[in-house]
Order: sequence, then structure tokens, then C-alpha cells
Amino acid sequence: MEPCTAAQLEGFLSAYGWIFRRCSENTWKTGWQGADRYFGLEVVLDQHWISFTVHPLLHTAIDWSQAPGFLRHLLELNDQMRMTSLSLDQSGHIALRAQALATGFDLESLTHILGILGYYADSLTKDLAGRIRDLRFGEIHAPSHLA
Repeated sequence: MEPCTAAQLEGFLSAYGWIFRRCSENTWKTGWQGADRYFGLEVVLDQHWISFTVHPLLHTAIDWSQAPGFLRHLLELNDQMRMTSLSLDQSGHIALRAQALATGFDLESLTHILGILGYYADSLTKDLAGRIRDLRFGEIHAPSHLA
């Protein structure tokens, strides 16, 4: 079985009905309107993996060294979530990501990944934003469009 190609991935995104922008040979930006806001999505294809990243899930301005309980919560969520994970980038923004093997990837695989990301993006954004507000320091805002 051969790995998914860039042309195949674009075909799957089109068949799913999504508008996307190709940023480089193996990188695309797209997104969707969730229950309360728009979520931007970056898709990256390499020889072995297809990575899907909602980045940022939340913009934050928090000194994470002062929030060990919140960081523990992120780790506990990672343990509970299926096929996805949360991460912090160097700026402290929270990202949601999923990865799939490029080999055998098809439209059904894309449908599953996007459904799972949509579910977690909607449910986690509210939970995490509330917990950050409860910390009573730092700022948070959800991005409203693709960067």
C-alpha cells in the first residue's frame, strides 16, 4: 500500500467539501465554523504521517510556571482523549493535534479525523477557557479567522 500523495489529500479535502489553501508543497490551511467560533486547521503531509493541527486552539498570555494545576489538567486530558493531543507552543498557546498514517489514508480516514477534531475543539475550548479565567491571571482569546 502506497502513502497518500498531496494530490490525493487535496482530492479528499475537496470531496469532503472544504475550501483550503495550499501553503507549500505539503502544507495546507483550512478550517471550520464550530459551535461558537471558527477553528483554523493546518494539514501537513510527509512521507509517513499526515498531521492535523488546530493552532492555536486558544491564544494565551500565561506564565505557565505559575499554573502547575492547569498543566496537570492538560496532561490528564491527553490521557483521556483518543487520537488527539494537546500541546503548548513556544509562545504558550494551546494547540490541538491529530496524526494519521499516510499509508492507507482515504476519505473515510479524513472524515473520522475531522469529526474527532471538531468534537474536541468545541468541547475543550469552553473547558480550557473557563479554567484559565479561574486562574485569575493571564489573558485568553480565541482566534476568529485563519492566519
